[in-house]
Amino acid sequence: MNPTVPFDAVAQAYDQQFTRSATGRLQRERVHRFIETMPLLKKPARVLELNCGTGEDALWLARKGHQVTATDNSAGMLDAAREKFRNADPLHGSVRFLHYDLNGPPAAGWQSSYDLIFSNFGGLNCLDASSIQRLSGKLVQYLRPGGKLVLVIMGRRCLSEQLYFLSKGHPQKAFRRKSKQPVTVHLADGHEQLTWYYRPGELDHLLNPHFRRSHLEPVGFFLPPSYLDHRVARHPRLLRLLKRLEDSLQGWSLLADRADHYLAEFTSLRQDNPVKTA
Repeated sequence: MNPTVPFDAVAQAYDQQFTRSATGRLQRERVHRFIETMPLLKKPARVLELNCGTGEDALWLARKGHQVTATDNSAGMLDAAREKFRNADPLHGSVRFLHYDLNGPPAAGWQSSYDLIFSNFGGLNCLDASSIQRLSGKLVQYLRPGGKLVLVIMGRRCLSEQLYFLSKGHPQKAFRRKSKQPVTVHLADGHEQLTWYYRPGELDHLLNPHFRRSHLEPVGFFLPPSYLDHRVARHPRLLRLLKRLEDSLQGWSLLADRADHYLAEFTSLRQDNPVKTA
């Protein structure tokens, strides 16, 4: 396990800075509401999560009765997730936490025929285009025919980010996501993460021919990025208004790339049986 990956530096503070922030919590609730409506999750399902972070989504899924294999490349994030799991109330489902580098081969311990593969809040934005293409070929082998892939991705044209940085006189930051080159994101204590941004159509192309998009909607169009949480969280009435406006956008695919993130659901096009696992 690599002890020095960039997200180790923010693992201990991640929940405080994002998970428990008002905007982060409401954006996550938006994602959860969509997942709850998926027909394949109306009964206990097998879920593979990529970039699980501190385990917030994995535990939520397990509380719903699902069997979750939660993976991350950060030892610090996995330690935080396991600690959260140890302190959790009894779960109706189960969680296994595994180390996994998205650029590596499928991890030992992956099961065959997952119903859902899920990655929340920009996990795949840490990969360049060719890496996403290679990853899609690996993932389809572990997803049952007709299974779903749900990705929450940072797009290229976040309107709230553009307006904020333009108001501060920083046009380069305002339009940084539009760059075709990776953007260096500063995390903590001098640690940095290269980040790539993708429009929905670009993501569709990278996942072809293994997956076909079946749903698209914005996540965080009215709710701003978490680094602006301090500007809205102290105004409860404004936050409630932003939440109501955000909730009204379900299914508004045309605004997806203008939001902080967008949620894209894909259907596996694999026809034969998935790989055999021990």
